[in-house]
Amino acid sequence: MREDTDVLIYATLFAVVFELFDVLHFKMVSWIILYHLACAIYIFLRMVRHAGLEVVDNQG
Repeated sequence: MREDTDVLIYATLFAVVFELFDVLHFKMVSWIILYHLACAIYIFLRMVRHAGLEVVDNQG
């Protein structure tokens, strides 16, 4: 039963992304999710950058 639901979700997202049918609500939700993911990745990378981690060089 889970596989059927996943296929339905992916088919709907594919249809919305490639504009096979126009569903404004799904497009808005997908863009909001992508925006939040991008912000979370950016914040995570900034935290790693400012954490002061040292990269160890094993060559020398």
